[in-house]
Amino acid sequence: MIRSTILKAIYFSAFMSCLCIAQNAPPQRLKTYLTAYVEKIGLDPSHVAYSFAFAHLSSSKEPEVIVRMTGSDWCGSGGCILLVLASNGDSYKKVSAMTITNPPVRVLDTQTSGWHDIGVFVRGGGILRGYEARMRYNGTKYPPNPSTSPKTAPKAAGEIVIPENAESISLVKP
Repeated sequence: MIRSTILKAIYFSAFMSCLCIAQNAPPQRLKTYLTAYVEKIGLDPSHVAYSFAFAHLSSSKEPEVIVRMTGSDWCGSGGCILLVLASNGDSYKKVSAMTITNPPVRVLDTQTSGWHDIGVFVRGGGILRGYEARMRYNGTKYPPNPSTSPKTAPKAAGEIVIPENAESISLVKP
């Protein structure tokens, strides 16, 4: 009895401390949402690649999805578009779209308005020294441009969810 209770406590503690949920392949509903999103703004899904991570940013039961879009339609000299999506029934809804982001993308231990802050690396596009920007949720969304957000404190606690060497997945396989 005591051993069972201790094991349950250890399991629960380990489960609650993990912000990121590892995923090997994107679920179909994510691919379906991204395809519709890309088509809605008039772009060709066959030219889109992305990397993603599930992370518990808010207190909702289902994790949010952080998606880094790549390709010529999504990236410029300063970086690429980063989407934050929340579960919406059998699909997703866009919480935020951030420009000029670079990996690594981190979920920080700090929270603003009940959501975890996100750390994105800012470099290129005229920025001489790259730095990690702290993207704070304002109760509705994260800011659209990390170059206007504050720098994170050195060695701010958090977890890398999209590493620099993240594999990009083609939205539409040839």
